[in-house]
Amino acid sequence: MVAIKVVGMGPAGRDMISEGSLKAIFMAKKVVFRTLVHPGAQQLSLEVKGAGIDTLSFDPLYQKALGFDELYAEMVDQLVSMASRIDDGYLCYVVPGSASVAESSVKGLRGQSGITLEVLPAISFLDLAFGALGIDPIDGFRLVDALDLLSAPNLLADRTLVGQVYSEEIFRDLVSLLDENCPDSKVVYLYHLGLPDELVREVDLSTFDPSLPKADHLTSLYLSGIKTDQESIGELWEVIKTLRSKCPWDREQTHESLSRHLLEESYEALEALDALSDSDVSQAEAMAHFEEELGDLLIQVLFHSNLAREEGFFSLGDLGDVVKQKLIVRHPHVFGTLEVSRAEEVVSNWEKIKMKEKGRSSVLEGIPRALPALAYCQKVIKKASQLGSSLPDDQALLDSIQQALAMIATDEGSRAKGAAEVLFLTTALLISTNTDPEAILRKRVDTLVTSIQEMEKAASDEAASNHL
Repeated sequence: MVAIKVVGMGPAGRDMISEGSLKAIFMAKKVVFRTLVHPGAQQLSLEVKGAGIDTLSFDPLYQKALGFDELYAEMVDQLVSMASRIDDGYLCYVVPGSASVAESSVKGLRGQSGITLEVLPAISFLDLAFGALGIDPIDGFRLVDALDLLSAPNLLADRTLVGQVYSEEIFRDLVSLLDENCPDSKVVYLYHLGLPDELVREVDLSTFDPSLPKADHLTSLYLSGIKTDQESIGELWEVIKTLRSKCPWDREQTHESLSRHLLEESYEALEALDALSDSDVSQAEAMAHFEEELGDLLIQVLFHSNLAREEGFFSLGDLGDVVKQKLIVRHPHVFGTLEVSRAEEVVSNWEKIKMKEKGRSSVLEGIPRALPALAYCQKVIKKASQLGSSLPDDQALLDSIQQALAMIATDEGSRAKGAAEVLFLTTALLISTNTDPEAILRKRVDTLVTSIQEMEKAASDEAASNHL
Protein backbone atom coordinates (compact mmCIF):
# COMPACT_ATOMS: atom_id res chain seq x y z
CA MET A 1 0.00 0.00 0.00
CA VAL A 2 1.29 3.46 -0.92
CA ALA A 3 1.60 5.45 2.33
CA ILE A 4 2.13 9.21 2.69
CA LYS A 5 2.19 11.27 5.86
CA VAL A 6 1.84 15.04 5.52
CA VAL A 7 3.17 17.32 8.26
CA GLY A 8 3.22 21.07 8.59
CA MET A 9 6.20 23.10 9.80
CA GLY A 10 4.06 25.85 11.25
CA PRO A 11 4.10 29.45 10.02
CA ALA A 12 7.43 30.62 11.44
CA GLY A 13 10.56 29.13 13.04
CA ARG A 14 11.51 25.50 13.71
CA ASP A 15 10.22 25.81 17.29
CA MET A 16 6.65 25.75 15.96
CA ILE A 17 6.93 22.22 14.61
CA SER A 18 5.16 19.82 16.96
CA GLU A 19 6.89 16.81 18.55
CA GLY A 20 4.49 14.49 16.74
CA SER A 21 5.41 16.00 13.38
CA LEU A 22 9.13 15.77 14.10
CA LYS A 23 8.73 12.11 15.04
CA ALA A 24 6.84 11.41 11.79
CA ILE A 25 9.58 13.13 9.78
CA PHE A 26 12.51 11.26 11.33
CA MET A 27 10.78 7.85 11.07
CA ALA A 28 10.05 8.24 7.34
CA LYS A 29 11.88 6.38 4.58
CA LYS A 30 11.89 9.48 2.39
CA VAL A 31 11.16 13.16 3.17
CA VAL A 32 10.01 15.67 0.56
CA PHE A 33 9.79 19.38 1.35
CA ARG A 34 7.39 21.39 -0.78
CA THR A 35 9.78 24.30 -0.40
CA LEU A 36 12.84 25.25 1.62
CA VAL A 37 11.84 28.92 1.43
CA HIS A 38 10.60 28.91 5.01
CA PRO A 39 12.22 30.08 8.28
CA GLY A 40 12.53 26.54 9.68
CA ALA A 41 12.93 24.46 6.54
CA GLN A 42 16.66 24.80 5.82
CA GLN A 43 17.71 23.76 9.32
CA LEU A 44 15.23 20.89 9.44
CA SER A 45 16.31 19.63 6.01
CA LEU A 46 19.93 19.48 7.13
CA GLU A 47 18.96 17.57 10.26
CA VAL A 48 16.95 15.04 8.24
CA LYS A 49 19.84 14.51 5.80
CA GLY A 50 22.20 14.17 8.74
CA ALA A 51 20.01 11.34 10.04
CA GLY A 52 20.64 9.46 6.80
CA ILE A 53 17.14 9.92 5.39
CA ASP A 54 16.68 10.49 1.64
CA THR A 55 15.60 14.14 1.37
CA LEU A 56 14.66 16.52 -1.45
CA SER A 57 12.53 19.61 -2.12
CA PHE A 58 10.18 20.66 -4.93
CA ASP A 59 11.78 24.10 -5.27
CA PRO A 60 13.18 23.30 -8.77
CA LEU A 61 9.60 22.67 -9.99
CA TYR A 62 8.67 26.31 -9.32
CA GLN A 63 11.12 27.42 -12.00
CA LYS A 64 9.68 25.15 -14.70
CA ALA A 65 5.93 25.26 -14.05
CA LEU A 66 3.75 27.40 -16.32
CA GLY A 67 1.14 27.92 -13.60
CA PHE A 68 0.17 26.86 -10.10
CA ASP A 69 -2.37 24.26 -11.24
CA GLU A 70 0.28 22.52 -13.31
CA LEU A 71 2.80 22.87 -10.49
CA TYR A 72 0.63 21.24 -7.83
CA ALA A 73 -0.50 18.47 -10.18
CA GLU A 74 3.17 17.64 -10.89
CA MET A 75 3.92 17.59 -7.15
CA VAL A 76 1.08 15.13 -6.51
CA ASP A 77 2.19 12.85 -9.36
CA GLN A 78 5.78 12.77 -8.11
CA LEU A 79 4.76 12.17 -4.48
CA VAL A 80 2.57 9.22 -5.39
CA SER A 81 5.26 7.82 -7.70
CA MET A 82 8.01 8.12 -5.06
CA ALA A 83 5.81 6.69 -2.29
CA SER A 84 4.85 3.72 -4.48
CA ARG A 85 8.53 2.67 -4.61
CA ILE A 86 8.80 2.40 -0.82
CA ASP A 87 8.21 -1.21 0.24
CA ASP A 88 8.35 -0.95 4.02
CA GLY A 89 7.42 2.42 5.49
CA TYR A 90 6.09 5.72 4.25
CA LEU A 91 7.00 8.97 2.52
CA CYS A 92 6.73 12.14 4.60
CA TYR A 93 5.65 15.30 2.77
CA VAL A 94 6.56 18.50 4.64
CA VAL A 95 4.73 21.77 3.91
CA PRO A 96 4.85 25.28 5.39
CA GLY A 97 2.23 26.19 7.98
CA SER A 98 -0.59 23.70 8.35
CA ALA A 99 -1.22 21.02 5.74
CA SER A 100 -4.94 21.63 6.16
CA VAL A 101 -4.91 25.35 5.35
CA ALA A 102 -4.41 26.72 1.81
CA GLU A 103 -2.38 23.72 0.61
CA SER A 104 -3.45 22.87 -2.95
CA SER A 105 -0.97 20.01 -3.27
CA VAL A 106 -2.50 18.33 -0.22
CA LYS A 107 -5.96 18.78 -1.72
CA GLY A 108 -4.65 16.96 -4.77
CA LEU A 109 -3.35 14.10 -2.63
CA ARG A 110 -6.73 13.73 -0.93
CA GLY A 111 -8.24 13.09 -4.35
CA GLN A 112 -5.88 10.22 -5.14
CA SER A 113 -7.10 6.64 -4.88
CA GLY A 114 -4.93 3.71 -3.84
CA ILE A 115 -2.92 5.57 -1.20
CA THR A 116 -3.04 5.76 2.57
CA LEU A 117 -2.88 9.43 3.49
CA GLU A 118 -2.40 10.78 7.01
CA VAL A 119 -2.37 14.53 7.64
CA LEU A 120 -0.95 15.58 11.00
CA PRO A 121 -2.29 18.73 12.67
CA ALA A 122 -0.05 21.80 12.85
CA ILE A 123 -0.14 25.49 13.68
CA SER A 124 -1.21 27.64 10.70
CA PHE A 125 -0.65 31.30 9.95
CA LEU A 126 -4.29 31.79 10.93
CA ASP A 127 -3.45 31.10 14.58
CA LEU A 128 -0.74 33.75 14.61
CA ALA A 129 -2.88 36.22 12.66
CA PHE A 130 -5.85 35.95 15.02
CA GLY A 131 -3.55 36.42 17.99
CA ALA A 132 -1.79 39.43 16.47
CA LEU A 133 -5.10 41.05 15.49
CA GLY A 134 -6.77 40.28 18.80
CA ILE A 135 -9.85 38.75 17.16
CA ASP A 136 -11.79 35.56 17.71
CA PRO A 137 -12.59 33.66 14.48
CA ILE A 138 -15.85 32.43 16.01
CA ASP A 139 -17.19 35.93 15.36
CA GLY A 140 -16.84 35.22 11.65
CA PHE A 141 -14.20 35.79 9.00
CA ARG A 142 -13.40 34.96 5.38
CA LEU A 143 -10.13 33.50 4.12
CA VAL A 144 -9.16 34.15 0.50
CA ASP A 145 -6.04 33.69 -1.58
CA ALA A 146 -4.50 36.95 -2.84
CA LEU A 147 -4.52 35.86 -6.50
CA ASP A 148 -8.12 34.65 -6.23
CA LEU A 149 -9.17 38.04 -4.84
CA LEU A 150 -7.41 39.91 -7.64
CA SER A 151 -9.22 37.84 -10.26
CA ALA A 152 -12.60 37.95 -8.47
CA PRO A 153 -13.12 41.23 -6.53
CA ASN A 154 -16.62 40.03 -5.60
CA LEU A 155 -14.87 37.93 -2.92
CA LEU A 156 -14.32 41.14 -0.93
CA ALA A 157 -16.13 41.01 2.39
CA ASP A 158 -15.86 42.39 5.89
CA ARG A 159 -13.36 40.63 8.15
CA THR A 160 -11.36 39.03 5.35
CA LEU A 161 -7.91 37.53 5.82
CA VAL A 162 -5.98 37.62 2.55
CA GLY A 163 -3.31 34.94 2.50
CA GLN A 164 -0.31 34.31 0.25
CA VAL A 165 0.46 37.93 -0.56
CA TYR A 166 3.84 36.60 -1.62
CA SER A 167 5.27 39.55 -3.59
CA GLU A 168 5.41 43.32 -3.57
CA GLU A 169 3.67 43.38 -6.96
CA ILE A 170 0.70 41.42 -5.62
CA PHE A 171 0.53 43.71 -2.57
CA ARG A 172 0.47 46.83 -4.77
CA ASP A 173 -2.24 45.30 -6.99
CA LEU A 174 -4.34 44.52 -3.89
CA VAL A 175 -3.95 48.08 -2.62
CA SER A 176 -5.18 49.42 -5.98
CA LEU A 177 -8.13 47.02 -5.92
CA LEU A 178 -9.11 48.03 -2.39
CA ASP A 179 -8.64 51.74 -3.05
CA GLU A 180 -10.99 51.47 -6.02
CA ASN A 181 -13.67 49.23 -4.48
CA CYS A 182 -13.64 50.06 -0.77
CA PRO A 183 -11.41 53.09 -0.05
CA ASP A 184 -12.76 53.46 3.50
CA SER A 185 -11.83 49.93 4.54
CA LYS A 186 -9.29 49.22 7.24
CA VAL A 187 -6.26 47.26 6.00
CA VAL A 188 -3.76 45.66 8.40
CA TYR A 189 -0.39 44.53 7.06
CA LEU A 190 0.74 41.22 8.63
CA TYR A 191 4.42 40.55 8.03
CA HIS A 192 6.62 37.67 9.31
CA LEU A 193 4.24 36.68 12.12
CA GLY A 194 6.00 34.73 14.86
CA LEU A 195 9.47 35.88 13.79
CA PRO A 196 11.76 38.49 15.40
CA ASP A 197 10.99 41.04 12.65
CA GLU A 198 7.21 40.58 12.94
CA LEU A 199 5.18 43.63 11.90
CA VAL A 200 1.46 44.28 12.36
CA ARG A 201 0.52 47.71 11.01
CA GLU A 202 -2.56 49.42 9.61
CA VAL A 203 -1.82 50.88 6.18
CA ASP A 204 -3.29 53.92 4.46
CA LEU A 205 -4.60 53.07 0.99
CA SER A 206 -4.18 56.63 -0.26
CA THR A 207 -0.44 56.86 0.48
CA PHE A 208 2.46 54.46 0.25
CA ASP A 209 4.60 54.00 3.35
CA PRO A 210 8.25 53.56 2.21
CA SER A 211 9.19 52.11 5.62
CA LEU A 212 6.90 49.13 5.08
CA PRO A 213 8.99 45.99 4.44
CA LYS A 214 8.45 44.44 1.04
CA ALA A 215 5.80 41.72 0.91
CA ASP A 216 7.03 38.14 0.63
CA HIS A 217 5.76 34.57 1.14
CA LEU A 218 5.16 35.31 4.86
CA THR A 219 2.87 38.31 4.29
CA SER A 220 -0.90 38.56 4.70
CA LEU A 221 -3.54 41.29 4.91
CA TYR A 222 -6.57 41.65 7.14
CA LEU A 223 -9.49 43.69 5.78
CA SER A 224 -12.35 45.11 7.83
CA GLY A 225 -14.96 47.86 7.58
CA ILE A 226 -16.18 46.57 4.21
CA LYS A 227 -19.84 46.42 3.32
CA THR A 228 -20.46 44.50 0.13
CA ASP A 229 -23.36 44.96 -2.28
CA GLN A 230 -24.67 41.55 -1.21
CA GLU A 231 -24.63 42.56 2.45
CA SER A 232 -26.43 45.84 1.75
CA ILE A 233 -29.16 44.10 -0.23
CA GLY A 234 -29.40 41.45 2.49
CA GLU A 235 -29.92 44.08 5.17
CA LEU A 236 -32.60 45.79 3.08
CA TRP A 237 -34.30 42.42 2.56
CA GLU A 238 -34.44 41.93 6.35
CA VAL A 239 -35.93 45.42 6.79
CA ILE A 240 -38.66 44.57 4.26
CA LYS A 241 -39.51 41.37 6.15
CA THR A 242 -39.54 43.25 9.47
CA LEU A 243 -41.91 45.89 8.10
CA ARG A 244 -44.18 43.17 6.78
CA SER A 245 -44.41 41.56 10.21
CA LYS A 246 -44.63 44.68 12.40
CA CYS A 247 -46.12 47.57 10.37
CA PRO A 248 -49.97 47.59 10.16
CA TRP A 249 -49.97 49.15 6.67
CA ASP A 250 -47.37 46.73 5.28
CA ARG A 251 -49.23 43.75 6.74
CA GLU A 252 -52.35 44.66 4.74
CA GLN A 253 -50.64 44.86 1.35
CA THR A 254 -51.09 42.36 -1.48
CA HIS A 255 -49.64 42.04 -4.97
CA GLU A 256 -52.79 43.75 -6.27
CA SER A 257 -52.76 46.64 -3.80
CA LEU A 258 -49.11 47.35 -4.57
CA SER A 259 -49.50 47.30 -8.35
CA ARG A 260 -50.17 51.03 -8.64
CA HIS A 261 -47.12 51.76 -6.45
CA LEU A 262 -44.93 49.67 -8.77
CA LEU A 263 -46.21 51.66 -11.74
CA GLU A 264 -45.77 55.02 -9.99
CA GLU A 265 -42.25 54.23 -8.82
CA SER A 266 -41.33 53.07 -12.34
CA TYR A 267 -42.49 56.36 -13.82
CA GLU A 268 -40.67 58.36 -11.14
CA ALA A 269 -37.47 56.43 -11.83
CA LEU A 270 -37.87 57.14 -15.55
CA GLU A 271 -38.38 60.82 -14.83
CA ALA A 272 -35.21 60.88 -12.73
CA LEU A 273 -33.39 59.07 -15.53
CA ASP A 274 -34.50 61.70 -18.06
CA ALA A 275 -33.27 64.42 -15.71
CA LEU A 276 -29.69 63.11 -15.98
CA SER A 277 -29.35 64.98 -19.26
CA ASP A 278 -30.75 68.22 -17.81
CA SER A 279 -27.98 70.82 -18.11
CA ASP A 280 -29.63 73.03 -15.47
CA VAL A 281 -28.98 70.44 -12.73
CA SER A 282 -25.55 69.26 -11.58
CA GLN A 283 -24.68 65.67 -12.40
CA ALA A 284 -24.17 64.86 -8.71
CA GLU A 285 -27.62 66.21 -7.83
CA ALA A 286 -29.27 64.41 -10.74
CA MET A 287 -27.57 61.11 -9.88
CA ALA A 288 -28.55 61.43 -6.21
CA HIS A 289 -32.18 61.86 -7.29
CA PHE A 290 -31.91 58.91 -9.66
CA GLU A 291 -30.38 56.80 -6.89
CA GLU A 292 -33.30 57.61 -4.59
CA GLU A 293 -35.96 56.78 -7.19
CA LEU A 294 -34.19 53.59 -8.27
CA GLY A 295 -34.10 52.61 -4.60
CA ASP A 296 -37.85 53.16 -4.29
CA LEU A 297 -38.35 50.89 -7.30
CA LEU A 298 -36.11 48.27 -5.69
CA ILE A 299 -38.32 48.33 -2.59
CA GLN A 300 -41.25 47.31 -4.76
CA VAL A 301 -39.30 44.39 -6.23
CA LEU A 302 -38.26 43.22 -2.77
CA PHE A 303 -41.76 43.65 -1.33
CA HIS A 304 -43.34 41.55 -4.09
CA SER A 305 -40.59 38.93 -3.65
CA ASN A 306 -41.32 38.77 0.07
CA LEU A 307 -45.05 38.34 -0.55
CA ALA A 308 -44.26 35.50 -2.95
CA ARG A 309 -41.99 33.95 -0.28
CA GLU A 310 -44.80 34.08 2.27
CA GLU A 311 -47.11 32.43 -0.24
CA GLY A 312 -44.59 29.64 -0.84
CA PHE A 313 -43.87 30.44 -4.50
CA PHE A 314 -40.42 32.03 -4.68
CA SER A 315 -38.08 34.24 -2.69
CA LEU A 316 -35.40 36.82 -3.44
CA GLY A 317 -32.73 34.15 -3.90
CA ASP A 318 -34.95 32.25 -6.34
CA LEU A 319 -35.52 35.47 -8.24
CA GLY A 320 -31.78 36.04 -8.50
CA ASP A 321 -31.17 32.48 -9.71
CA VAL A 322 -33.86 32.71 -12.40
CA VAL A 323 -32.58 36.03 -13.74
CA LYS A 324 -28.94 34.90 -13.59
CA GLN A 325 -29.70 31.75 -15.55
CA LYS A 326 -31.72 33.72 -18.10
CA LEU A 327 -28.83 36.13 -18.67
CA ILE A 328 -26.33 33.28 -19.07
CA VAL A 329 -28.53 31.39 -21.54
CA ARG A 330 -29.30 34.51 -23.59
CA HIS A 331 -25.65 35.57 -23.82
CA PRO A 332 -23.98 32.54 -25.47
CA HIS A 333 -21.41 34.92 -26.94
CA VAL A 334 -20.23 35.69 -23.38
CA PHE A 335 -20.82 32.43 -21.48
CA GLY A 336 -20.67 30.04 -24.44
CA THR A 337 -18.89 29.56 -27.74
CA LEU A 338 -21.02 31.73 -30.04
CA GLU A 339 -19.09 34.55 -31.73
CA VAL A 340 -20.64 37.92 -32.57
CA SER A 341 -19.14 41.15 -33.82
CA ARG A 342 -22.01 43.66 -33.65
CA ALA A 343 -24.65 44.68 -31.10
CA GLU A 344 -27.37 43.94 -33.67
CA GLU A 345 -26.32 40.28 -33.71
CA VAL A 346 -26.65 40.15 -29.93
CA VAL A 347 -30.24 41.45 -30.11
CA SER A 348 -31.13 39.06 -32.93
CA ASN A 349 -29.75 36.04 -31.04
CA TRP A 350 -31.55 37.19 -27.89
CA GLU A 351 -34.89 37.19 -29.70
CA LYS A 352 -34.30 33.75 -31.23
CA ILE A 353 -33.37 32.26 -27.85
CA LYS A 354 -36.34 33.97 -26.20
CA MET A 355 -38.78 32.62 -28.81
CA LYS A 356 -37.40 29.11 -28.30
CA GLU A 357 -37.62 29.41 -24.50
CA LYS A 358 -41.20 30.65 -24.56
CA GLY A 359 -42.35 28.37 -27.37
CA ARG A 360 -43.48 31.39 -29.39
CA SER A 361 -44.14 31.47 -33.11
CA SER A 362 -43.87 35.25 -33.49
CA VAL A 363 -41.60 37.97 -32.11
CA LEU A 364 -44.78 40.00 -31.47
CA GLU A 365 -45.99 37.56 -28.83
CA GLY A 366 -45.43 38.97 -25.37
CA ILE A 367 -45.91 42.62 -26.36
CA PRO A 368 -48.94 43.82 -24.34
CA ARG A 369 -51.45 45.63 -26.55
CA ALA A 370 -52.44 47.59 -23.44
CA LEU A 371 -49.12 49.47 -23.57
CA PRO A 372 -49.40 53.22 -24.21
CA ALA A 373 -49.55 53.72 -27.97
CA LEU A 374 -46.12 55.35 -28.25
CA ALA A 375 -44.39 52.55 -26.32
CA TYR A 376 -46.37 49.92 -28.29
CA CYS A 377 -45.29 51.53 -31.56
CA GLN A 378 -41.62 51.54 -30.52
CA LYS A 379 -41.64 47.87 -29.56
CA VAL A 380 -43.34 46.73 -32.79
CA ILE A 381 -40.94 48.74 -34.97
CA LYS A 382 -37.92 47.35 -33.13
CA LYS A 383 -39.23 43.78 -33.40
CA ALA A 384 -39.70 44.26 -37.13
CA SER A 385 -36.12 45.51 -37.50
CA GLN A 386 -34.83 42.43 -35.64
CA LEU A 387 -36.43 40.24 -38.32
CA GLY A 388 -34.53 42.09 -41.02
CA SER A 389 -37.29 44.55 -41.93
CA SER A 390 -35.11 47.62 -42.01
CA LEU A 391 -36.58 51.11 -41.79
CA PRO A 392 -36.42 53.40 -44.84
CA ASP A 393 -33.52 55.84 -44.73
CA ASP A 394 -34.01 59.15 -42.94
CA GLN A 395 -34.68 61.12 -46.11
CA ALA A 396 -37.38 58.68 -47.24
CA LEU A 397 -39.02 58.94 -43.82
CA LEU A 398 -38.92 62.75 -44.00
CA ASP A 399 -40.50 62.67 -47.47
CA SER A 400 -43.27 60.38 -46.19
CA ILE A 401 -43.89 62.73 -43.25
CA GLN A 402 -44.23 65.64 -45.70
CA GLN A 403 -46.78 63.67 -47.74
CA ALA A 404 -48.77 62.82 -44.61
CA LEU A 405 -48.75 66.46 -43.53
CA ALA A 406 -49.98 67.46 -46.98
CA MET A 407 -52.85 64.98 -46.60
CA ILE A 408 -53.84 66.63 -43.31
CA ALA A 409 -53.75 70.08 -44.89
CA THR A 410 -55.82 69.25 -47.99
CA ASP A 411 -58.24 66.53 -46.88
CA GLU A 412 -60.14 67.19 -43.67
CA GLY A 413 -61.78 63.76 -43.87
CA SER A 414 -58.40 62.04 -43.81
CA ARG A 415 -56.95 64.25 -41.09
CA ALA A 416 -57.01 61.55 -38.38
CA LYS A 417 -55.45 58.99 -40.73
CA GLY A 418 -52.78 61.47 -41.82
CA ALA A 419 -52.03 62.47 -38.24
CA ALA A 420 -51.62 58.79 -37.28
CA GLU A 421 -49.20 58.36 -40.19
CA VAL A 422 -47.22 61.42 -39.06
CA LEU A 423 -46.98 60.05 -35.52
CA PHE A 424 -45.91 56.61 -36.76
CA LEU A 425 -43.32 57.93 -39.22
CA THR A 426 -41.94 60.40 -36.68
CA THR A 427 -41.52 57.59 -34.18
CA ALA A 428 -39.74 55.50 -36.81
CA LEU A 429 -37.47 58.45 -37.71
CA LEU A 430 -36.47 58.96 -34.08
CA ILE A 431 -35.78 55.23 -33.60
CA SER A 432 -33.59 55.21 -36.72
CA THR A 433 -31.47 57.97 -35.18
CA ASN A 434 -31.27 56.17 -31.79
CA THR A 435 -33.50 58.76 -30.13
CA ASP A 436 -36.12 57.70 -27.60
CA PRO A 437 -39.48 59.14 -28.77
CA GLU A 438 -40.92 58.86 -25.27
CA ALA A 439 -38.10 60.88 -23.75
CA ILE A 440 -38.08 63.55 -26.43
CA LEU A 441 -41.85 64.04 -26.28
CA ARG A 442 -41.71 64.23 -22.51
CA LYS A 443 -39.10 66.98 -22.74
CA ARG A 444 -41.27 68.89 -25.18
CA VAL A 445 -44.26 68.63 -22.86
CA ASP A 446 -42.06 69.80 -19.98
CA THR A 447 -41.44 72.97 -21.99
CA LEU A 448 -45.20 73.53 -22.14
CA VAL A 449 -45.50 72.81 -18.42
CA THR A 450 -42.84 75.45 -17.70
CA SER A 451 -44.67 77.93 -19.93
CA ILE A 452 -47.97 77.28 -18.12
CA GLN A 453 -46.31 77.72 -14.74
CA GLU A 454 -44.78 81.03 -15.84
CA MET A 455 -48.17 82.22 -17.08
CA GLU A 456 -49.80 81.23 -13.77
CA LYS A 457 -47.09 83.00 -11.79
CA ALA A 458 -47.42 86.16 -13.89
CA ALA A 459 -51.20 86.12 -13.40
CA SER A 460 -50.76 85.58 -9.66
CA ASP A 461 -48.23 88.43 -9.42
CA GLU A 462 -50.57 90.75 -11.35
CA ALA A 463 -53.51 89.87 -9.13
CA ALA A 464 -51.43 90.54 -6.04
CA SER A 465 -50.28 93.87 -7.45
CA ASN A 466 -53.87 94.93 -8.26
CA HIS A 467 -54.95 93.96 -4.77
CA LEU A 468 -52.36 96.28 -3.29
